[in-house]
Amino acid sequence: MCYHTVNYFNTLKSIQILTCDFGLGMSNRRITVSTCGLAPQIVQLGKDICINLAVFNEYPCSPFKSPSPKDVSAFQQILLDRHFTAMLRKSKGSDILAACGQLSGAAGA
Repeated sequence: MCYHTVNYFNTLKSIQILTCDFGLGMSNRRITVSTCGLAPQIVQLGKDICINLAVFNEYPCSPFKSPSPKDVSAFQQILLDRHFTAMLRKSKGSDILAACGQLSGAAGA
């Protein structure tokens, strides 16, 4: 999948402008990219720039499902053991399909 087709380069450019001394001069630590979780782009983003990342909300008809709380905790521990900051955020908006990765039209609408 081409990064350009999923808005990767525009996202990266926006972050660079937000964090540049000649832009808004924001700290990278104050920026969180919330994504539906396109794995190749997540890996590339981690190589290109240091920011916070928020991922993984399921939606109807998706072949992907949210992991169990036990699996989430286990994954968090793997990250913490490798000295990554890994905070769990309470997902909001999933009841109206407006959580991260869910902003799409209803099937047949």
